[in-house]
Amino acid sequence: MKTIAILCLIGFFVSVKSEAPECDEFVNETEATCGALPEEPVCATDGTDYRHPCAFCAAQYFTDSTLTYSKDGRC
Repeated sequence: MKTIAILCLIGFFVSVKSEAPECDEFVNETEATCGALPEEPVCATDGTDYRHPCAFCAAQYFTDSTLTYSKDGRC
């Protein structure tokens, strides 16, 4: 029974970690407000590690529109 509970917990964390950020949430953020958000690392498929989804979305919007989220959550 403990094993099933542990596996469910691991699955939950993996599924939460593998969700792409909703960039629409950060449309009105400035560089200052984005930088003030709590750290929540996001990894792009090119291996770049972003401090927060807001920074990832800004890079995607302003720098490289082809930038995509790494689904495995690792850089």
